[in-house]
Amino acid sequence: MLRIIRFILAIIVVFLSSYGLLTDESAYLLPYLMMLLASLSLVMALEEFKKTRNSVMGYIFIGISLLCLTTVVGPF
Repeated sequence: MLRIIRFILAIIVVFLSSYGLLTDESAYLLPYLMMLLASLSLVMALEEFKKTRNSVMGYIFIGISLLCLTTVVGPF
């Protein structure tokens, strides 16, 4: 289930970022992309924790997720 969610989120992120590059509207899409990247890294952290309990990569992914969320919430 987590693999499917990760794949769907990755496809959406790639689609939105390529759309932003082609249409030069990346400034409007940036908050949405950061929220999607935060959720993608959170799903990846959950996958790592599902493999092993004390995974260092899981904690790194959670840190990346929190960093992405703070950059989205910061300007608002």
